[in-house]
Formats: sequence, structure tokens, C-alpha cells
Amino acid sequence: MLRRLLRRALTILWREDENRSLRDLPGSLIHDTLTRFGQVDGSVREVIEQEEQRFAQLLTRGRKVLAQFERGRPLGEKELTYLHGTHGLPPELVTDLLA
Repeated sequence: MLRRLLRRALTILWREDENRSLRDLPGSLIHDTLTRFGQVDGSVREVIEQEEQRFAQLLTRGRKVLAQFERGRPLGEKELTYLHGTHGLPPELVTDLLA
């Protein structure tokens, strides 16, 4: 669930500006959130950065895969299932990438 949330936030950030990053989150935001949930400030930034890198790689591969599909034609359930199962591209991300 957290991965999906991070990736959704990155999708929105990168749609506005490809240079934005979750690394730019204020330290106080991370600290306050961890404190609220009784967690110790550990490697949160590292985990966020690693997930951001993995997602960027997924997008790079995903764009190459999506380039094989006809532009402007909506994808069917079978194609969306294939893209998700084989390439890890959730349907909502595919829709965003094709838009």
C-alpha cells in the first residue's frame, strides 16, 4: 500500500516537473509523521530514495513497452492484465502514461 502511495505521489510530481523528488520532503515532515506513529527516525529517506529509483526504472521500461501499442487506442482488460502481470505496470499507471 505504501509503495502504491509513493508511486502515485511520484507520478503527480513528475507530471508537473520531472526534476522533482520525494527527497525534497522537509525533514520536519518525516520526523513529525514518525513521531505521530511512534516510530524511530531511521532509514526512511533511504527507503523513499530506493523506491523512487525503482519506480523511475519501471517507468523507463514501461514507456518502451507501451510504445509498441497503437497510440490513441484504449487498451482492453487483457492488455492491461498483461502489462501488470508481466511488466509490473498497474492499470492506472498505464492510463497515466498513455495520456
